[in-house]
Amino acid sequence: MTSKTQIWAIMAGLVITLATLLLAAPQIVAQTSEAQDSTTVAGLFKDARSSAVQLRKDAALMESYGRSKMSWESHAAQITIIKEHVNKLGRLLQQMNDARDGASAWQKDAIDHITPLLKEVAANTTTTINHLNDNKGAFAHHGYKELLSANYQLTKDFATLVGDYVDYGEAKETFATLESKVGTVNQ
Repeated sequence: MTSKTQIWAIMAGLVITLATLLLAAPQIVAQTSEAQDSTTVAGLFKDARSSAVQLRKDAALMESYGRSKMSWESHAAQITIIKEHVNKLGRLLQQMNDARDGASAWQKDAIDHITPLLKEVAANTTTTINHLNDNKGAFAHHGYKELLSANYQLTKDFATLVGDYVDYGEAKETFATLESKVGTVNQ
C-alpha cells in the first residue's frame, strides 16, 4: 500500500505540472493561432524582388536618358520596358492577394505596404508614357527630367521595401529553424 507521503508527493507533482501547463498555455495558444508564413506568398515576394530590382535598374537607365541627348524612340522603348516590369509586378501583387488567406499576419501587412507604392510607380509610369506621347518633339525639358528622377526614386524605394520584406521572411525562417534546434537540444 502506498503511504500518505508518497500520495502527497505525487499530487504535488501533478499540481506543479498543471500550474506549468496553465502558465505556458497563453504562449502555446499564441504560437498555434498565428498563421505560419505562406511559402506561396514568400515565393511571390522573391519573384517580386527580382522584378523590382530589374525595374529599378531600368528606371535608373531611363533617368540617365533625361541627362543625355537620347532620341524620343529610345525613351519610348525604355518606358515600354519599364511598363512591362510594372505590369508583371502588378500580376505578382494580384497573386499575393489571391493567396492572402493562407498568409501570416506580417505577410498580409507586407502586401498592404507595397500596394500603394506600386500603384504610385504605375501612375508615374503612365504619366511618363502620356508625356512622351504628347511631346514627341520637345519631351526632354526640366519637368520631364524631374518626372524621370521621381520615377527612379520610387522604383528604388519599392525595390528596397520588397527586398526588406524578403530578407525579414528569410531571417524569420532561419530563426525558427535555429530555435527548434536549440529547443530540441535543451529538452
